[in-house]
Amino acid sequence: MAINSKNSGFTLIELMIVVAVIGVLASIAVPQYQNYTARAQVSEAFSLSAAYKTAMTEYYAINGRFPQSNEEAGLPTDHAAVHGGNASQGFGGYVEAIGISPATGNGKYNARFVIEMSNTANSEIAGGWIVMEAYESSGSIQFSCRTTTGTGNARIPAKYMPASCYDEKE
Repeated sequence: MAINSKNSGFTLIELMIVVAVIGVLASIAVPQYQNYTARAQVSEAFSLSAAYKTAMTEYYAINGRFPQSNEEAGLPTDHAAVHGGNASQGFGGYVEAIGISPATGNGKYNARFVIEMSNTANSEIAGGWIVMEAYESSGSIQFSCRTTTGTGNARIPAKYMPASCYDEKE
């Protein structure tokens, strides 16, 4: 009596189809992951900015004006002060520097601080700047955010900025 046995396994065509499907999924997933990491790195910058907002608001409440520098607000002036003598670490994993400066030009803003992304950040935001501008409105301090108005490395694409910072022209 002969026993009928059938090979069970995948044919070459079936394996090729599986590999093709995985390739298509990867080609969609990798760019989306890049967008996600860039947005997460910008979020880190906004988390670090909370201390600067608080310091500027407190300084304004005490002195009736905004600070003109990190020193005046009692904030670190260099990377080494933030990381116990290790200047190479920057202010965070992806933030190179944060600095208060007087607002320039005309408009309602009285002060600002600039967050510079480090070169270790996602290539689309590396070296980019986020500008947080402050003004007094009816007894409270308001902050607005934007990327720089320039082009090139200093400008962070709007798609990586929080929705509250989108420029309507983009």
